[in-house]
Amino acid sequence: MNDGIGVVIDASGDGRYGYGVRIGLGDSMTDMSMLPERQLNLQWDGAWDGRTQIIEEGWSAEFFVPWSMMPLPQVKVRVG
Repeated sequence: MNDGIGVVIDASGDGRYGYGVRIGLGDSMTDMSMLPERQLNLQWDGAWDGRTQIIEEGWSAEFFVPWSMMPLPQVKVRVG
């Protein structure tokens, strides 16, 4: 396995559902969705993008994860 960095987002807001994205040095990308009881769905294919770059200190990664690719909890917003 190569070097990589990943992010997991709790889209449910209460630890039940989530989405994970990972990018490896060289721009290899994987993603997954998480279902209740920690079941992983590796067949999920989210609409996100990422790139890596070698820098003087090692390497860096940048992710573009649009919120529209996952359902988010509805919250009431108070105005005023």
